[in-house]
Amino acid sequence: MTAPTIIGIDDWAIARGHRYGTIVVDLERRCPIELLPGREVATVIPWLKAQPGVEVIARDRAGAYADAACTAAPAAQQVADRWHLLANLRDGIERVLLRCTSQMKEAARQASEALRLETQAAEVPVKGPAMVDVPPLSSRQRHSDQRRALRMVRYEDVLHRHKAGESIAAIGRTMNLDRRTVRGFVQAGAFPERAPRSAVPTLLDAHRQYMAARAAEGCRNARQIWRELRERGFTGGHSIVREAFAQLRGQRPGSSEGGEFCDRTVAMPSTRRACAWVLDWRRKKHTETGQGECFVQALCRIEPEINTARHLAHQFLDLVRRHDLNGFDRWFSQARVCPVPELRRFAAGLQADLSAVRAAFHSQWSSGQVNRLKYLKCQMYGRAKLDLLRIRVLHPN
Repeated sequence: MTAPTIIGIDDWAIARGHRYGTIVVDLERRCPIELLPGREVATVIPWLKAQPGVEVIARDRAGAYADAACTAAPAAQQVADRWHLLANLRDGIERVLLRCTSQMKEAARQASEALRLETQAAEVPVKGPAMVDVPPLSSRQRHSDQRRALRMVRYEDVLHRHKAGESIAAIGRTMNLDRRTVRGFVQAGAFPERAPRSAVPTLLDAHRQYMAARAAEGCRNARQIWRELRERGFTGGHSIVREAFAQLRGQRPGSSEGGEFCDRTVAMPSTRRACAWVLDWRRKKHTETGQGECFVQALCRIEPEINTARHLAHQFLDLVRRHDLNGFDRWFSQARVCPVPELRRFAAGLQADLSAVRAAFHSQWSSGQVNRLKYLKCQMYGRAKLDLLRIRVLHPN
């Protein structure tokens, strides 16, 4: 086998959170050439010293790989992996959103109100008696409220301990919580609500308009509605109809477009989903109902720092796509003095690795093959030892 000259180095989880390894990829031949049982400097240096012909090393942002490359292959050009640059940017935007929980909640409320007014202006009012009944909470809703109350107690306990001077690690050990959970509580600024469940297709979808019409006529009997739906071909049970009909009765006629329940209500999203909306990732998913777009507009009005972060993030994404090195230098100067502390920290991280980061904007190389490694590892249910996994990764035939 010819000696590799252009390689990609990245880490992968042997046991996530506990043990990690290193994968080395020949980027010219687009195939993995080595799996190493660790991601420390001492693990990578011997392998690199045995490859004197390496000219380009595309790597992730880990300091261990940078130190190993400087020690074992000082003449090789180091290139920061572009995927990891974007992942670091996403993490920075998520941290901005994490400390703006109250603003996100208010943005969701304003977006819901805006979409409700838009829907009312566009639809024809449905005639029928006013429905002001407030349906009782279902058992699932009661359990959800109880779990939220327990999380609230835990959140307040974490804040109390942190204000008393306990470190994040000490709080995690005392309360048996992951340090990332404790840190998220401390940095949130307000109680972090759970993200709502994503809407999934149900047996009732084809019958919601009929149910809305029957509710507008004044029908209150969920079992009667269930019998009528059975005649129309519905095959589900009575409980799903009862719960959906109770939700419908809790709204005024005409408050849902097309007879659907709360389709245009914007619940407060998780930090990850809000980040995707802010960065316009998965754009096709959320622009169909306008929820994400409306939420982001409201959030940028409420919190100017998020508007600044969003503008700088969009510029960075565009520069990475266009490999615009001169544009990056101008962007970097702006980011270092911007009013958003999370983006200033992101820029400081780029400064510490600036030569490799600048190389990412003019080099064609970027590391890869980790997804295939994860796929093979999952195929073996995570039970394979490194020697067997190495054979499958390096010798697929």
